Amino acid sequence: MEELKFPLDFTNCPNCNGDRRLSNIILEQEKEKGKMPKESQAFLFTHTSIIAHPNGRWLSAPALITFYDACVDCGTMYCVHAELGTATPGAGQQRPKTAPPFSTS
Repeated sequence: MEELKFPLDFTNCPNCNGDRRLSNIILEQEKEKGKMPKESQAFLFTHTSIIAHPNGRWLSAPALITFYDACVDCGTMYCVHAELGTATPGAGQQRPKTAPPFSTS
C-alpha cells in the first residue's frame, strides 16, 4: 500500500477541473481592500477526524484535518487541503464505557 505524503493540496475541482474557489475569491477581495492580512487563508469549513481506537482512553489522538471549499464554476464542494495533526476529543466525542455501541430499536 502506498503511503500518503501530507499535507495534500487539491488545486482543481474534481468535477469540472476549475480552479476558482468561492471563499478564496472573497478573501482575495478583502485583501485588496486591506481588510485581511496577505498571509490569510479562507475555507468554507474544516473537519477533524480523530484516528483512535473507539474504546481507548486518551487525552489527545492523531487526527486527519480536512479543509473544504466550493467551486465557483460548478458549485461542487470538495476537499482543498488535508493534513495530519493532533486533536483533543471533546466530552461529546467519547462514548461512555457502560453504554452499548448503538441501539437497533
